[in-house]
Amino acid sequence: MNDDSSLRKTEHGVAFVAEVLESRPLTPTSHHIRTSRHPQFVYEPVQFTRLSLRTSEGSARFDDSRPMSLASSPTRDSLEYGVRVSDSPFKQAFVNLEPGDEVLVEGPRGHFILNPERDTVLIAGGIGITP
Repeated sequence: MNDDSSLRKTEHGVAFVAEVLESRPLTPTSHHIRTSRHPQFVYEPVQFTRLSLRTSEGSARFDDSRPMSLASSPTRDSLEYGVRVSDSPFKQAFVNLEPGDEVLVEGPRGHFILNPERDTVLIAGGIGITP
């Protein structure tokens, strides 16, 4: 599944179909998945992807997508995502993913990359649940 022919260049990096390796609740209101990672997919901390799922039952195409923070280190050979559970079709499809299912990953996205040569102060807010 993750050979060179499965990696497609896009205007935002690359896209590839990833296999779900793990899917589990973290808490009663949050859920986690871990997917395969194409060996040529390279990203920096704080970058994110567009994650596409099949939200229509029996759909052969990825019909819904969201920008998703990566909750895994760039040094790992898999990708991790977490969501707060809701009734939206995307979140319900995310929660119902099982090992062996496929998702479409596109990216990396985001240009807010920290410069390790400079001191940095960050102030954050929002509703996100992953770094």
